Amino acid sequence: MSVFLQLLKETGVDSGEAWKLRWIDINSEKNTVDIHPTKNHNARTLPVTSNLLGRLLQLPRDEDRVFSCKSLDGFRAGYEVMKDNLAVELNNPRLKEIAFRSFRHWKATTEYAKTKDILHVKWLLGHRKIENTLIYTHLVPFNS
Repeated sequence: MSVFLQLLKETGVDSGEAWKLRWIDINSEKNTVDIHPTKNHNARTLPVTSNLLGRLLQLPRDEDRVFSCKSLDGFRAGYEVMKDNLAVELNNPRLKEIAFRSFRHWKATTEYAKTKDILHVKWLLGHRKIENTLIYTHLVPFNS
């Protein structure tokens, strides 16, 4: 679960795209992953950190796909249970608001704050229309 979440956080990919990741999509020489599109997104090759790459390569290789333990819906349900339990344990109800999609919003927002390049964010998210990118990019004051 933590490797999947780190992949979402570092790349901003849609959870369906992350779920489709195959072992042959991981390039350990270039520290990249090939993303196969879902929902009218574009295919793209994204950089990942050596930490994430190492964690991905330590996962069991039972099938062609990296995350093949169950269905994405079942995996998401497991995440919801873990997240809700953690929210209670840490007495932080805001944790319940963090969905897989939240990582995509976070990546879009932080990339735009760093680069001020909405076309870069559009490419990163794999969007075909800039209007979709604008939904994910939240203008927040990072300097306060």
